[in-house]
Amino acid sequence: ITGLSLLVVVNCLVFGLIEIDALSFKEYPLEYLSFPLLIWAGIYCQQHVVTTAIFTTTAIAVGATLNSTGPFATVESTTTSLFLLWSFITIVSIPTLLLSAAIKEHELTKQDLKQLAYYDPLTKLPNRTAFLEELDHCLQDCKQNQCQICAILFIKINNFNEINHTLGHYTGEELLQQIAERLKFLESKDEIIARFDDDDFVILLHALDNREQVTSVAESIVETFKQPFILQNYEYTITPKIGIAYINHPYESSQQLVQNANLAMSNAQAQQVEYLEFTPLIREKVISYVSLKQQLNQAIRQQEFELRYQPIIDLANEELLGFEALIRWNNPQQGFVSPAKFIPVAEETGLITDIGEWVTNEACRQLQQWQQQFSCLITVNVNLSPKQLQTKNFAQQVKTILDLYEIDPHQLKLEITETAVLEIGNYQVFEALKAMGLGLYIDDFGMGQSSLSRLHQLPFDGIKIDRCFVDGIPDKACKIAVIQTIISLANTMHFKVIGEGIETQIQQEKLLEYGCYTGQGFLFGKPLTAEAATELIQQQELITIGKNLG
Repeated sequence: ITGLSLLVVVNCLVFGLIEIDALSFKEYPLEYLSFPLLIWAGIYCQQHVVTTAIFTTTAIAVGATLNSTGPFATVESTTTSLFLLWSFITIVSIPTLLLSAAIKEHELTKQDLKQLAYYDPLTKLPNRTAFLEELDHCLQDCKQNQCQICAILFIKINNFNEINHTLGHYTGEELLQQIAERLKFLESKDEIIARFDDDDFVILLHALDNREQVTSVAESIVETFKQPFILQNYEYTITPKIGIAYINHPYESSQQLVQNANLAMSNAQAQQVEYLEFTPLIREKVISYVSLKQQLNQAIRQQEFELRYQPIIDLANEELLGFEALIRWNNPQQGFVSPAKFIPVAEETGLITDIGEWVTNEACRQLQQWQQQFSCLITVNVNLSPKQLQTKNFAQQVKTILDLYEIDPHQLKLEITETAVLEIGNYQVFEALKAMGLGLYIDDFGMGQSSLSRLHQLPFDGIKIDRCFVDGIPDKACKIAVIQTIISLANTMHFKVIGEGIETQIQQEKLLEYGCYTGQGFLFGKPLTAEAATELIQQQELITIGKNLG
């Protein structure tokens, strides 16, 4: 508006519509000031303003020329003056308009680039870059005002991948848009909401008075997600998991704060809670997890694992029937690491397949030694992971190991947990293993997600009663009832039964009374080294020889 007004005034002065004696010149370099101003308007104003400026300049110039004033009225013919005026303005106006259009396009391109750089095109929310810049500003504010509370909420859409894969990516994008709209509805002046990744959203809360305000926002998010989302005319319930990280002193980097919130969210998922605040203990667990994973890789390369053999006994006469091979990790720095600590990490990282193959190989190697050394038939039970069973050509891998050590397949028993059986889904691998002559047992029966309707379809030879039920003997009637039910079911389906965790004489006697004739536990021996297990077999063979001679 200022530029256009200045343009009109200057044109009126130049073309003599406004007379000021101090500006009256016989020569007229000042008259051409209107055209640089026209170009200036094209540079700094929008295109429609330039058009107005040209029109205004032309109208004033034509009016002044017709009134015989201005630089183009110096010739005798008015027609010639107007022609000169029109030609001059046309020559100046065309490049001015082109320049204006180019500048406008440049400004629009800059705006588009900024939109792409700082905003998510799908949800129209600020993106990761914009959020981290805002977080950096917030960190600077916190340095100046250490009393204010600032926090990050990291939101993960818990079952997004399931919907995205089953209903398609377009539906997944529609879901993200609906989620963004709900989050925008909760946004206040002290909040910044952004889409951080595929199904990850972040919220920056700053200038708060207390931490209760942060948890209140988290609870509001959980509450708003309870309303079903409409996708393809069907209702879907989506659950968020939220990690909360506070900006503490000393100040961390923006990336570190986001990582803290992400770690808290991951722990919320693991603990199956709606939201969780970050604590240093969470970071320590992550560092320990990463370190353990690296050490596991090293343990596989350097063969730091060992097998221990727990005796499996005939409960009636206490004769040795075989062993269960149990893995132990002898870490050079930490000593023996509990399987309960490293097996879950191996499962999550996929290292369990390499570890499981080593266990099967080592157990068969040891079986070969016993087979060459003793005449009695010894069996070894080996535990399997679901990931091993899902490995391509797993049955063939087992057969290769058996052939390598010339092991009778009936001497090797494979144990699979009840939950793992249901995870596999494809039972062809069990059929293949059974066809080879291997024994198959369901481990920890009663502890997993039982599917009794499928149990009769599976080619298993036996089940193992978990120690938590055996612990209930003789005092806990409910656990005893479960044991009796399992044994009755096994007898009906012609399954063998092995009781685990037998520690007392009364437990042994009761299991025999209930119909369980095989067992293992500390009552008969702790897991033994290969050397100690060899001595036990030797003692058993001597006893057998003595009975035969007698």
